[in-house]
Amino acid sequence: MSTIIWIMGLSGSGKTTTANYVVQKLKQNGDNVVHLDGDDLRDALNQRASYDQNDREKLALSYARLSRLIAGQGPIVVVSSIGLYSGVQQWLRKNIDCYVEVFLDASMELLISRDKRGIYSQDSAKSGPVVGKDFSPQYPQHPDVHIKLDGTVSVESCGELVLNAFNTSRRNK
Repeated sequence: MSTIIWIMGLSGSGKTTTANYVVQKLKQNGDNVVHLDGDDLRDALNQRASYDQNDREKLALSYARLSRLIAGQGPIVVVSSIGLYSGVQQWLRKNIDCYVEVFLDASMELLISRDKRGIYSQDSAKSGPVVGKDFSPQYPQHPDVHIKLDGTVSVESCGELVLNAFNTSRRNK
């Protein structure tokens, strides 16, 4: 059975931090887990892809297909990537046995306050288009976990909500 937990949200929403927490807890439980992070995947798979909407969506579908390939060999795959493309979300729901979709829904104020790389304040002509700033994301319609972030929700709380949804999904498969 292929199992993927996809943690999606805009840049700065806490995807990687939440995924790291979830991966650590799953490994402590003895699960075989692989974490695929969007920034690392872009670097490994296609450094030449632009940051426009079309290339981003193609990359996200590549991430989904790679995740399925790895998950099909046994490990739980945790993906932390923007992933805000309805076609990719639909593909995952259709092609993954146990798929848990997590949406970290952060306010723009919170994203800007966490923006270490300055992507929300940079000129897009220099840095490339930014999802949520230069083009609209396609938010998931029915995520398994929808966490509204305002700066008061801890990483542990986010991670535990994800793990609870995952454990429920795993029991139901």
